[in-house]
Amino acid sequence: MCADSSLVLRVRSRDGLERVRVQSLDCSVSELKQSIRQQLFAPGDGQEILALSTNKDLLTKDDIGFCPEGFADMPDSVTLASLGLSNGSIVCMLTSGERDVEGVKLPAFMKAGRTTMTVEEMVAKQTRIERQDSALVASVSFDMHAANAFQAYVSSLGFHNKRGGVLYGEVKDGKVYVQAIYEPEQQGSTEDLEMDHTSPQAERADAIAAAWGWKKVGQIFSISAKSERDYMFSAAEVMSMSAIQEELGELAFTVVVSQDSPDSDDDDGSPPEVHFEAFQVSKQCVDLCSKGWFSVGETPNEFRCVNPDDTKDKTPVIVGRTDVNQVDVDYFLVPVAIDSHSSGFSSSFPVENRLTGQTPADLKAQVRGGKSLAEIGRA
Repeated sequence: MCADSSLVLRVRSRDGLERVRVQSLDCSVSELKQSIRQQLFAPGDGQEILALSTNKDLLTKDDIGFCPEGFADMPDSVTLASLGLSNGSIVCMLTSGERDVEGVKLPAFMKAGRTTMTVEEMVAKQTRIERQDSALVASVSFDMHAANAFQAYVSSLGFHNKRGGVLYGEVKDGKVYVQAIYEPEQQGSTEDLEMDHTSPQAERADAIAAAWGWKKVGQIFSISAKSERDYMFSAAEVMSMSAIQEELGELAFTVVVSQDSPDSDDDDGSPPEVHFEAFQVSKQCVDLCSKGWFSVGETPNEFRCVNPDDTKDKTPVIVGRTDVNQVDVDYFLVPVAIDSHSSGFSSSFPVENRLTGQTPADLKAQVRGGKSLAEIGRA
């Protein structure tokens, strides 16, 4: 029987990443399945758990005739402790059919509060939505190894789904130097991306970065090559960029990684080029997003402007000299100059939270072939 304490396991399926609470590590796999059915499945939906495994390959097998019984590392009778699981561990789950899941809760910087301001007050204070001519950060320099490691992985997956990460670095004389990318647990699709910023692993990433004198300086994400968009950023992406700048400060920024379309006009038969571009959103965009004025408009790349205190108020806002209720998000984008440098840090060790696993052999090769921390510090 389970003890009286409780812990949380993260359950990854093809539908998304969810959390389930169990009593303790003394619980059996059978009891874990029961908890999943009670907490994650809707009554009467006919869902069945086909298999549980700690092996991510369980979710990538899509060939005809695939048999989930081949993943037998979690039999019903064994305890969670005997499998080496702990609080926050990930268990992969294969189910019958599809489900709509709530997904990972957004981090604190995505939950901005609102203040009160009417459209009339905006006009009275001569507050207009205006373009910002230049970025608040002087420029951005990206460590070449970190950039290559990220783009090589998304390229290997064909830029099929969005992939993201947190940027760590340092600020010198207004210029930001990105030294590392942390790729948290995430779920990406053609247009959407959810990253888990609340896991113990994310806290450890912060601690390791702090030991090197680094801090969070922004975010990075790739654009799916399968996307049929005819615009650079969606309204949802710009709201994410705004939230990052509100949380991390006015020097925070976003880097977007994209690949040329294979059927572009300048296609000469060579592999598509990969581009890194850095952006901020205007200070006014950060302010209005935090106050709840913007939501996704009639098209994905437009903001709908709505009075947060009275959603029935149809009074337009002023953009330049025009009264509007919809604003193209390009109006708020500010390009940032981007450069590259070599920090001296490099690693061939597999990056966490990818489909490629990490083994003791990988650790052994890294320790034998890499520089010591003392050598890096003297470089």
